Amino acid sequence: MTETKCDRIVKRGRIFPEIQWSEEEKAEWKAELAGISERCQLVFQRVQPELIKTHYNWVTNRKSDKLYRFYEPIDS
Repeated sequence: MTETKCDRIVKRGRIFPEIQWSEEEKAEWKAELAGISERCQLVFQRVQPELIKTHYNWVTNRKSDKLYRFYEPIDS
């Protein structure tokens, strides 16, 4: 039997090498994420007492500043 030869070349590196962020862009992005996180934390702190009373042991999933999704606990 003849053996097949694999000619595949493994490429290593970035998926999009043309996209390179400067240090300024990275810092801006991190600052934006920190601002979003701070706003979300403030919203959560405001609604947390009521949520604990009505949804104790549920899982919360924050999608944005205004949208929360609640999932019932899975009893195992």
